[in-house]
Amino acid sequence: MKRASSRPLRVWRNLKRFAAGLLIVPARVRWLRGSAAPHRGRDGNKQGLNRIGRSCLCLLLLAALLATAEAGQTSELAFGSRGAGRDFRGALEIGADSGGLVADYALKLYELKEAKRKVRFVGGCDSACTLFLALPADQTCLAEGAYFRFQAPTAPSASAEAAVRAYMMRKYPRWVCVWIDAQGGLSDRLATMSYAYAQNFMRTCKSARR
Repeated sequence: MKRASSRPLRVWRNLKRFAAGLLIVPARVRWLRGSAAPHRGRDGNKQGLNRIGRSCLCLLLLAALLATAEAGQTSELAFGSRGAGRDFRGALEIGADSGGLVADYALKLYELKEAKRKVRFVGGCDSACTLFLALPADQTCLAEGAYFRFQAPTAPSASAEAAVRAYMMRKYPRWVCVWIDAQGGLSDRLATMSYAYAQNFMRTCKSARR
């Protein structure tokens, strides 16, 4: 019988720490969902605060979901270059994804995992998109030409940035963490993991578009 883990509580505490700000892992750094506009007047400020309030609520809801989710690490099976076969027909294809809000991707990750939805990586997957590598190994496959680009998150404060960075590193499978450490850790620089490397740890498959 598995011993109860304190991870859900730690996730809850970490997410509460950055719930006051909307966390972004950018290909292009943006504030909230649009361009920065520091002097918008009273009405603009009110709308901005409303968006921040909704974002905080989303993050707190996400924290509750993650706190009640399984605390175990993602299954880490080294499939090598074994083909995915017919299991991945109708899989969600991910490519040309430049990343975005960590909260959005974390929630989508949870939904995909709960639904046991298959995911096929067919192209670029940058920044927050790389959280999808935390899906169970038998739920993902890699098409030729796919690659992953890792980057440190940005946030309104240093403590929030540290919290989301720690969250991402906990979610990644061990082989990804080892690779990131070999690159010197997450930084402002985009570090690219190639298809040639990733195929050693993931099932390979063909894109449905070919």
